[in-house]
Amino acid sequence: MNLALLILEIILSTIAGYQFTKVLIQYSFKYSLLDTTNERSSHKIPTPRIGGISFVTLISLILVISYKFELYNLNANIYFALLVPPLLVASIGIIDDVKKGVPRLVRLLWQFIAVGLVFYILKIHNNDLFTIALVLIVFFGALWTINLYNFMDGIDGIATSEAIFFISVSIGFSLQHHQNDWAFLQITILGPLFGFLFLNWQPAKIFMGDIGSTYLGMLLPCILITGILMHIFTLWSGIILLGTFLTDASWTLFYRLVTKQKWYSPHRSHFYQILSRKMNSHAKVSMYNMG
Repeated sequence: MNLALLILEIILSTIAGYQFTKVLIQYSFKYSLLDTTNERSSHKIPTPRIGGISFVTLISLILVISYKFELYNLNANIYFALLVPPLLVASIGIIDDVKKGVPRLVRLLWQFIAVGLVFYILKIHNNDLFTIALVLIVFFGALWTINLYNFMDGIDGIATSEAIFFISVSIGFSLQHHQNDWAFLQITILGPLFGFLFLNWQPAKIFMGDIGSTYLGMLLPCILITGILMHIFTLWSGIILLGTFLTDASWTLFYRLVTKQKWYSPHRSHFYQILSRKMNSHAKVSMYNMG
């Protein structure tokens, strides 16, 4: 692919992400789609909560256009795996963002179907690369990632910057293994995330909401699984890249269960939330997380 065209795509998608997010801010205030402060909040004023719509929509469009016009020499299944399952979990997220109160069992079932669809689309059940044990680890790991990403989206910029960090490393691995088309597709995906991050960085003018956090929680495992199948990633390298999110969310959930707290109730006991209060800065914690 022409380098100048690739750079133009990134610039345009970043601008589109920024402008789309600004529109969502105005829309949220007009229709009172705001996150008010509660036990879990790390913010002090009502803030729009549907910002994830911007990058969910734009990344989906990028995938459709790239597939339709054959911009990259990639198997069609890769496009479908990155497009459909993340949109499935995001659809439940937007309902929860707007109306609130989607039953946990419904959300979990929908997520279970989405993760299963990834495995079906990429034909993992027929691939010798995966043993039965590894399939189970990756399957339930992906399911957990969707939910932990939602848990970890609690301070300005942290969830968006983690996704940018993960995808950027994946791009580097892809280029190193000469999977240039796969790398270029991931580069174009970064644009909408950068555009959103400008308005999600401290002090955040908008949050990604459940639609954004669950979408990214599904998209990153899709990228990881694709990378494993291409022999770019190992499962362990993916775990390392998501290490702070996995450790923080898993330990906090375990601790709350052991101490007989209501694990599903709002709280601010994650390590990153405690650290942001001690440092009096969301930005520093988000940057340290990427470092």
